[in-house]
Amino acid sequence: MKKLLTQVPSGQPKEQTQLLFLGCSHFGQEGMYKGNPAADLFSADKQKEIAAVNASLARFKPDVILIEREPEEQAQVDSLYNAYRSGKLAFTDLSYGRAEQYQFGFALAKELNHQRVFGTDYYESVSNRMLTSGAA
Repeated sequence: MKKLLTQVPSGQPKEQTQLLFLGCSHFGQEGMYKGNPAADLFSADKQKEIAAVNASLARFKPDVILIEREPEEQAQVDSLYNAYRSGKLAFTDLSYGRAEQYQFGFALAKELNHQRVFGTDYYESVSNRMLTSGAA
């Protein structure tokens, strides 16, 4: 984590730090849209809705955008974001391109001309049985 924090842009400290969290479903999962074209995030109507959410988020003017990816995956995040930012990659090119990481994280970062998007997640293997019964 310290390594990640050293990569975050710094400047004059502000008196107060504001955080904005966006929570949503995992939009990249087929169950969200398969068999229901109206729910497909690649549809024109859904893209308009996503653009409206991103416009609202842009008014917050975030300095840093964090997405649900482990810091160890940062090289892949950088590669994908740079390709997207330069126009060499479209979300429709990705099998998981409907995912919120791209639709909100990458799109907002590009709109705000951010140089990077940062992965900040930690995967802990927990079985569903453990969640319901306490047994692994």
